[in-house]
Amino acid sequence: MALSRARDSGGSGLQTRSTVSDQSFFTILGGMATRNVRHVPRALLKNWAWMAALSVLWLVLMTYGLPVIGSVLVFLTAAYATFVGKALYLSIVHSTVIPRLAQIRRSGIGEVAGKYKQTLGVTGRAFSLLGGKESLRVLLLFGGAGIAFSNLVTRNNATDKYFICVLAAGWLLDTLSLGAGSMPIRLFQAGYRDVAKRSASFELVYAAFASFAVGLALGFVPGLFGRSYWDYKGYILGAVCIAGSLVLGSVGSRNAKRQA
Repeated sequence: MALSRARDSGGSGLQTRSTVSDQSFFTILGGMATRNVRHVPRALLKNWAWMAALSVLWLVLMTYGLPVIGSVLVFLTAAYATFVGKALYLSIVHSTVIPRLAQIRRSGIGEVAGKYKQTLGVTGRAFSLLGGKESLRVLLLFGGAGIAFSNLVTRNNATDKYFICVLAAGWLLDTLSLGAGSMPIRLFQAGYRDVAKRSASFELVYAAFASFAVGLALGFVPGLFGRSYWDYKGYILGAVCIAGSLVLGSVGSRNAKRQA
């Protein structure tokens, strides 16, 4: 993982700056999309059985329901999630859940649990290195984005659609455990460099991914205050958090200029 190849002289496990290629966000995204499209036939051939069974189950649950266990299956299969949520569910199960279960069968749960525990420790260290004010800014910015994204995949922040948010938060933890070479981290680094015109530090990468996961984990909160079929409170709360981060960053920039 990233911490094993990114040690600095202070032994923090994180470098001051990440090492990322000069490719732009859209170049990396385009290459990833091309590879994924090319691999779709093979992926479908390999996974068609469980995907077809899940699709039939979704249809049954959305149309008729099932007695006794219907509500449990609705929750665990993201049956009521949006199209985006269902697509994300299929992707995470294929790319992360199935491989991790296979790894547990081969090596035992200790290896996977140890890797995640190490990742959580590095993430805590990342927030510490950023400092209180910058950590709050990152938490508001990416946490707010996570809350807004939870509204996108659930439609109305309802708890019966919430499992996809939990699954996505776990996927982010798994992504961090894979290190700087994982595609989501490469995309984030490239996008950050394109916008900010500088490289993202490893502590920022870890804090941003963790904050987005926290936002996903809190995505059910807006739904506790009432909801309709379409409910936008998650978008609103996410936007407020993002605005708070931008204000905090703007105030910090002005104070830095005064002190310069």
